[in-house]
Amino acid sequence: MFYRQELRRLSQRNLVFAALAGSVLAIRFYFQIEAFNNSSVLLAGVFGGSGPLWVAIVEVLWLRAVFSRRVWAGISLSLVGGVIIALAGFDSGTSPGGNALLGAGLGLTAAFMSAFYLNFGRMARGQVSLLPYLWLIFSIAAVISLAVALLTGVPLTGYTDEALLRLIVLIITAHFFGHGAMNFSWKYMPATYVSVLSQIVVVTSAVGAYIYFNELPGPGQAIGSMVIVAGVIFVTFGRSSQKPD
Repeated sequence: MFYRQELRRLSQRNLVFAALAGSVLAIRFYFQIEAFNNSSVLLAGVFGGSGPLWVAIVEVLWLRAVFSRRVWAGISLSLVGGVIIALAGFDSGTSPGGNALLGAGLGLTAAFMSAFYLNFGRMARGQVSLLPYLWLIFSIAAVISLAVALLTGVPLTGYTDEALLRLIVLIITAHFFGHGAMNFSWKYMPATYVSVLSQIVVVTSAVGAYIYFNELPGPGQAIGSMVIVAGVIFVTFGRSSQKPD
């Protein structure tokens, strides 16, 4: 009941930005998934991982944000770390995929869309609580995703129990906890910081792959991960040295 009243009190401005965030989220997912379908995970991932750069550019040009040199250094390190990991994967024999150029373009488009998703989200989150905001953007994203699936002829049934279970786990972990944490953070820090800090998932996924699948990262992947961690540290300390928003 409390959240229903809060939703009714939302200003038109917040509703517009929430609607834009949900719409861009759905479009971003579409481009990112198509990038994986047309190229390797590494290639799509490294172009998709360029998000922090686009987020920073949009935030500077649109919101007139000013970042310290330490923050820009952290952004650069996070991007370099992703490139090192991708190159290490190709050196180990990973195929770039059947349509690498298209996959790279789609991944880059997804990264560019994330810049608007994060900044629209930050604009809307200032005056609304986390749960009603998540309900808004996830509902909008779900409706748009369903419409795209119907228009493109993607089947909605016929999947195995294992595939459905993996989908449920993905929704709970990545969608609710991952995106939920990101949306929580936008109320307290610029979107650029959130974007760079989220790059730590590259490192944690490598740790998870070692624990669950006994996949030991190679030297290049380990170096790239350490560079990303260094970038996160730079942004964290750069944030603490600046005045709060």
